[in-house]
Formats: sequence, C-alpha cells, structure tokens
Amino acid sequence: MLYKRIVETGTLTERGGVPNPQFALPSTINWMWAIALLVLHHGLGFSTARTFYASTSRRSFSPHEENTILEQLFFALHQLAALDAFRSIPRRADVARMGIVSWYYGIYYAASAMVTAQDATFQENHAGTANSWDRNFPQRALAMPPFGLRVSTLIEKSAKAEVAALRAGNNFDLRTVALRPADAVGACCAYLSGTAEW
Repeated sequence: MLYKRIVETGTLTERGGVPNPQFALPSTINWMWAIALLVLHHGLGFSTARTFYASTSRRSFSPHEENTILEQLFFALHQLAALDAFRSIPRRADVARMGIVSWYYGIYYAASAMVTAQDATFQENHAGTANSWDRNFPQRALAMPPFGLRVSTLIEKSAKAEVAALRAGNNFDLRTVALRPADAVGACCAYLSGTAEW
C-alpha cells in the first residue's frame, strides 16, 4: 500500500509520484560493491597508501587541529563499528539503508579528518567538506584510485563530456553488479554521472 501511494501520488518533494523508488537502493549498493571491487583490484591498504603519500609534504598541527582530526577519525571509526555490527544481522535487508548511511558518514568523517590535516580547516556542512576535499585531493592528484574520479564542472554539457571521457566507451551501469574491474569503473562513472545530474 505504501509503495503504491508513494509511486502514484508522491510526496511533498515529488508531488507527481516517485518515478522508480526501487532504483536508488540497488544502484547505491552496486556502486558500493564496485568501489570495493576496485579497492581490491588496486590492492589499496595502509602500505599502498604510505607509498602513495610518501612524497606528500608534512606539516605540524596545533593542538586544536590535532583534536579535530582525531575527533573526526573517532566518528569515522564509530560508523565502521556500526557496519561491522550490521554484518551479524540475519536479514541484512532490514539494515541496508542504515548501512548506507553509516558507510556515507564513515567516509564523510574520514574526509573531514583528511581536510583538516591537509589545510587546517574544518567545514561546517557536507557540501563544504566535499568541495574542500575535492580541492585538496582529487584536483591535486592526491586521491588514490578509484577515489579521484571527478568532474570539474556541473554544467550539464561539459560534465557529460567529462564523464564520457572517463568512461572511454565503457557503458556498464548500476542496474547490474560489477564482477570485473572494468565493469566496476563503468559503474563508478555511472554513479558520478548521476551525482553530477542531481
């Protein structure tokens, strides 16, 4: 009943009905799977991160900066602990959306820690954190693959051209689970395209 009401009647934000509410959850899960597959493919871990960031200049932190970095890392670890606890839930569908939220906030807090460590700032909202992280890491080639995928503009025509260049003919989408690294790259590009459109 609720599904029918939402699809046909809509909500305050989508008064004409929600076009395909079932697409968002599977596509988000498929995107997360694609990122995990690429992390494994690239062999990302502490040792590869140390090598990747070995030539990055270091700076000293004030006690307030240090505390902010540690606070944000602590929050990220809380989200990781939640994700680990969700693994023991027998019906994972019951916590899938909460898992996505925990995954998102884990990344958000880790990104906040990285930004503070890099430029001694702390952003008060998600958009500010995303912009600052992009400016400090992907724009400077300091984001390890696959985390550096980005478009430089949200102007539709230009963003589509940039995504097409990143795709390099790979049309894999988010309706299917990626099983190969090449498919995972296509899935990540599809998510980037959707994010840029949104």
